[in-house]
Amino acid sequence: MNDFIRGFLILILFLCSSVFACAYECDVFVDETLSVFVNKDVKMPPCYCNHENTTRVKIVLSPVEKITSAQARDGDIVEFVVRDDVVYNGQVILLEGMKVKGCVETVVTQGMNGIPAIIILNDFEIDGVPNEKLKSFYVKKGLNLSYIVFPLKWALTFLPPTGSLTNFIVGGPAKISPRTKITLYYYPEWECLEN
Repeated sequence: MNDFIRGFLILILFLCSSVFACAYECDVFVDETLSVFVNKDVKMPPCYCNHENTTRVKIVLSPVEKITSAQARDGDIVEFVVRDDVVYNGQVILLEGMKVKGCVETVVTQGMNGIPAIIILNDFEIDGVPNEKLKSFYVKKGLNLSYIVFPLKWALTFLPPTGSLTNFIVGGPAKISPRTKITLYYYPEWECLEN
C-alpha cells in the first residue's frame, strides 16, 4: 500500500510539473508572437469611434418579405421597412415606412442532434445614419431540440443501437417573418475620427 501511495504522489508531481512547463512554454510563445506584431507598424481601421457616450436611439425594423434559413444565402441583400418614426432631439430622423437595406451575414443550416438553423443579419444601410455609429447585429435561431436529444441519447445508451438513432433528429429552421421586430441602436453622440 505504501508503494501505491508513493507511486500516486510521483504521478501527481509529474503531471503538475508537465502542466507548469506547458504553461511556461505557452507564455514564451505568446510573448514572442506578440513582440513580432508590436514591432511592426500596425494600421488602424479606417474609422475609430469613441464609445464613451451611451446616448442611443432605438430603430425598429421589419423585413419586407419572409427570410428563411432554407432560402437565404450568405451575402444576400434584404429589404427592411422602418416600423415607427425615429426621433432624436425633437427631430424626426427616420420616417415610418422608410426602406432600409441589410445584409444576410451568415446562414447556418440546421443539423443533426437537434442543432437549430441560425440567420445573422448585419451591415444595415440607413440614409442619414452613419454605419460606424450603428449597432446593427441581429441573430435569429430556429427551434433547438438538442436539449431533448442529448438526454434522450444518454438515457438510451445502454441499448447499443438505439442511442445512435437520436443523431437523426434535426433542429428547427430559422425564420424571420415580416411581423418580426428587429431592434437596432443608433449612437448619435459617438465621435468618430478618420485615419
